[in-house]
Amino acid sequence: MTLEPGTFVRHPGQPAWGTGKVLEALSPGKVRVRFTVAGEKVLLLSAAPLVPASPSESEEQSLAGPAPRRKPGPVPRQRKPAAPAAAGAKPLESLISEFLWVFPGGFRSTAYFAQERDPKVRAHELAVWELSEKSLRSAVEAGRFDEVAKAALLVMTATDLVSPNDQAALRDGLARPAAREEFGRRLLDLLHQSAAFQERFEAFARFLVAAGVGKWTVATYFPFILYPTEHMFLKPVVTQRAAEACGFPLAYDPRLNWRTYEQLLAFAGKLKQYLAQLEPEDMLDVQSFLWVAGGGQKAVD
Repeated sequence: MTLEPGTFVRHPGQPAWGTGKVLEALSPGKVRVRFTVAGEKVLLLSAAPLVPASPSESEEQSLAGPAPRRKPGPVPRQRKPAAPAAAGAKPLESLISEFLWVFPGGFRSTAYFAQERDPKVRAHELAVWELSEKSLRSAVEAGRFDEVAKAALLVMTATDLVSPNDQAALRDGLARPAAREEFGRRLLDLLHQSAAFQERFEAFARFLVAAGVGKWTVATYFPFILYPTEHMFLKPVVTQRAAEACGFPLAYDPRLNWRTYEQLLAFAGKLKQYLAQLEPEDMLDVQSFLWVAGGGQKAVD
């Protein structure tokens, strides 16, 4: 069987993967396909009996995806520091040294894509599909709140950004039908309504607190993963460390509040500008920088 790039397909044996689009033929009988749910797969057609599919308009838009990602390639050579933080270094320079100690090629290195960016991009693509305005509004208006909760948890567990304990707390908080209904309505408002984002964020935060899930990771995950050019994810410990190192007033409070989130967005925006030499693409890169430079990940070979 020959499949041309651009052909839409599905895998009869893996319906949960969703509709796929052939990206390229790697060799006779071997293709690279991106699925709406499962992301990219390299498949042998002899083992994966792909069949033609007719995508919906939203599936076609999802598979069109964002602008092609930057491929790992040559970058201005950064000298790997002899130690993670040189004595006397300025705070930001020290953080950059920490980051380059882990990923000497910066945001373009193969290791960085594999360990940090690619998993988040796949989760973003899943969120575009599962948490689209059309999908959420249809489910909420039809009273299918179990469906909304399931989709949200699926997107959350697509990365390891939110700890297993916080994921479990959200599941427990959505155990009652009334809680699932309120969550569905608040999530639709948070991600897709036109009111000021502060108002939407505070309403979502109030629900989380009432449901016993007043966690920064849960409150910031969904806007961040769906809109990574605009929003930021708050991992408290590493973000506080990085903000302190840069002398930025994060105004951190463990209780969910708009002031802290507003300051987080300001910090992330400034940091993205400061990191221009490393060419961060969006807040996915900035969050990865904070995680690594803030001590969230040990150096790898």
